Amino acid sequence: MIFSEHLPVITGIGVTTPIGVTKVAFVNNLEKGESGLSYIDRFDIRPLPVKKAFLIREKTAYDDPANDRHIIYALHAAQEAIADSGLSASALHNTDVAVCVASSKGGVAGFSDLYENPGAENPTAFLQLFPHAPATALMKEFSLRGPSTSVVTACATGIHNIIRAAQLIYHGNASIALAGASDASITPLMLSGYHKMGVYSHDDMRPFGKHRSGFLIGEGAGILMLESEANARARQARIYARIRGYVTVQDTGSIVHCDPDAHVLSHAIQSLLDAAGLLPHHIDYVCLHGTSTGAGDAYEAQECSRAFGSSVSTIICNAPKSMLGHLLGASGAVETIVAALSMYNSTVYPTINIRSQDPACMLHLNRNRLTQKTIRYALKISMGFGGHIAVLLLEK
Repeated sequence: MIFSEHLPVITGIGVTTPIGVTKVAFVNNLEKGESGLSYIDRFDIRPLPVKKAFLIREKTAYDDPANDRHIIYALHAAQEAIADSGLSASALHNTDVAVCVASSKGGVAGFSDLYENPGAENPTAFLQLFPHAPATALMKEFSLRGPSTSVVTACATGIHNIIRAAQLIYHGNASIALAGASDASITPLMLSGYHKMGVYSHDDMRPFGKHRSGFLIGEGAGILMLESEANARARQARIYARIRGYVTVQDTGSIVHCDPDAHVLSHAIQSLLDAAGLLPHHIDYVCLHGTSTGAGDAYEAQECSRAFGSSVSTIICNAPKSMLGHLLGASGAVETIVAALSMYNSTVYPTINIRSQDPACMLHLNRNRLTQKTIRYALKISMGFGGHIAVLLLEK
């Protein structure tokens, strides 16, 4: 779908990530190519085959042992997004503000806690297990009263919630929306599960690199403030980017891998460009999904090559997971923020850890460096286990 008028725009961003829990710190570390990878020290990792993850070490104002981490991260990121947007508390209270926020898994740490401590005194602990818990927490914390929805599509959860918020604004159901996702899945259960799937890296994340071996889990949240462009311009708000359009599709191949012969992703990109009246060379930058898995990166690179044709060699790309880790459901939201910051700052952030690029993934990858570039049109790609695929088109 293409938004032809009343474009939804991004006016505020908030992050809770392994490389920063404020916009300033986040941007500084993106520019420096910092990695958030560290050894896991929250629980006994000796029985586990995985020893490292992308953990959040910084404290936030919402740290509370009664709340699961995915709720804490969402609350902090939302507070940051509200402050960054310049909207006052009264503006939020007097307006129907939509909330489109979810977690791909909910409070997974709470599953084992409830089982091991059935008599623990926390009456809300069970409710924190659900993927819509962050949205509920945001509505309560900030006294919001607009429409609320939580879309869950595995690792495409973040971008699907942004799309849902943009739809609500475009169709006049809300003039302001908080959108994004939060995930906190660094637990023995999740680590063991992904290891059994054979998708874990044995050392680091190297998206599209010749020596990539898989991903490592990260945690965090990304929340965006979306508004109608008319609303944003009326209050002279800063606009990071316009959301021009999107496409969501489903690959019906393996639950783990997309079917390389079905070309679902390339058809999606082509249909989005056609609907927007754009040609491949009009795209200046692509923020890739880039999970650092053998089949996943090869599929994404080959589909981009098919969609962009000869222009693929000139469209600069990056893969933020090399610095952030795989934030699972939150990845699409945080990476959309990376894309919006790139557009606003005319900067493409690096993809780190790449000694040599895989010949089967010869995209124009921004490897190990910061690149200044004016970006008028950008794409953000997200994919999730089960075949969920979404592509977002951003416009300056």
